[in-house]
Amino acid sequence: MTDYALNSADYTWKNALLWGYFSEHCKKVAEGNLKDRVVHALIAVVELLPIVGQIASIFEKIITANIDPTPHSHSLHNRNISVNTNQDQKGPTNIPNIPSLNKLLVDSAPKELAEFVSGCASGDDLVEKLKKDPCRLFSIIQNMNVEGNEPLAARLLYRVNPNDLEDPVVKNVETTLRNRGMLNRTCESTISLHVEGSALVEAHKSILALESPYFMPMKGFKEFQDGNIKMEGMGLAPEVYQRVVDYLYLPDEKRKDVVSTVNKELLLQMAQLSSYWGVDELQKLCDDELCNSLGEFNIEKSDMDAWLDQSEIVPKFTKLLGFVNRVAGSGNLEPIISQMQTPGGVAQLAAKCTPEEIEVFATLKTAFGKAFCLPGAGAEFFAVGGKNHAKGYVVEPLFFGVDIPCFYRRSRGQSSNSNLKGYGSN
Repeated sequence: MTDYALNSADYTWKNALLWGYFSEHCKKVAEGNLKDRVVHALIAVVELLPIVGQIASIFEKIITANIDPTPHSHSLHNRNISVNTNQDQKGPTNIPNIPSLNKLLVDSAPKELAEFVSGCASGDDLVEKLKKDPCRLFSIIQNMNVEGNEPLAARLLYRVNPNDLEDPVVKNVETTLRNRGMLNRTCESTISLHVEGSALVEAHKSILALESPYFMPMKGFKEFQDGNIKMEGMGLAPEVYQRVVDYLYLPDEKRKDVVSTVNKELLLQMAQLSSYWGVDELQKLCDDELCNSLGEFNIEKSDMDAWLDQSEIVPKFTKLLGFVNRVAGSGNLEPIISQMQTPGGVAQLAAKCTPEEIEVFATLKTAFGKAFCLPGAGAEFFAVGGKNHAKGYVVEPLFFGVDIPCFYRRSRGQSSNSNLKGYGSN
């Protein structure tokens, strides 16, 4: 009998007397194998008859109240969903079946919603029911305890309707799960980006829309069903799309290191795509990494105009290239770039920077960038060779170490012989 029992929440006296069991068994006729369907159909026919149906329904209620509620291995409610995962992707690779959903919702959740959840035999069962009838999904997200339910919460988040994504509760759930490393773009993916070279990048509509402002206004995005979205036309490498989408799923603590493992030749393309999708933080990370990796590039004089045209995409890097190009004059760029790697060369080049360039270069993590500020002082200390004036301050060099100069600034009129103890103050 347990194989053909209804959900426990359906066994109420109201359903027993008002043909509720008949209705539920009719729904079961559309599920399972032929044997299951025949049995449910026969039960439904008996319970349709007046008086006889009520007696049969009461009898069924009494029987199911005394049986072991544990689902059998071949029960419809205990069938596992096959999930395609990627072992290289950081995140959960095995989705556990959750035996109890008693703590999925907060105590203040609506009674009807709590009854619906409690009527599901497992997390898999809940996901399957919401696939067929997603109208309750948003309410579950709003009333869900994320703590302790992260794997199931992520699976539910993947299927949120795009029209509900603007609710701040949904964004809070997504941020919490992402920072706990519980998001996996290949787990039950709902969409694939069709990129250059006919490559496919799996993802979820909800995560793309929550992490990038580009997708929600896209024509037809809200109405688009699961499948492929064409992203061709930008001339970018397929790996660039994958890297940027991977970034959207990463916790904040891992995002800052993502560009350090990327092929340097892809950094500009990643910055371009990040700019196009409105992922500003990744765009800035790519810009910084390009600056810090300047010595690894082979940039010819003939390529300079094309690089400088990217000033809106990588403003810091193009300013650095512009400085190298200006100092090189009609000569090659390589000697100037090499000079930036040596203490003596850094000292000579630092004196040729404008105040505007100094403010940008002081943020670099290279030897060249470190020459513009004292440790911990930030960009308050400008290196201008002791001659230029920046923001109302006269700037003088301070040498420490052997050859690498750093510079402090003092207000106009302050004696150059002042006590240097209080560096960092104006």
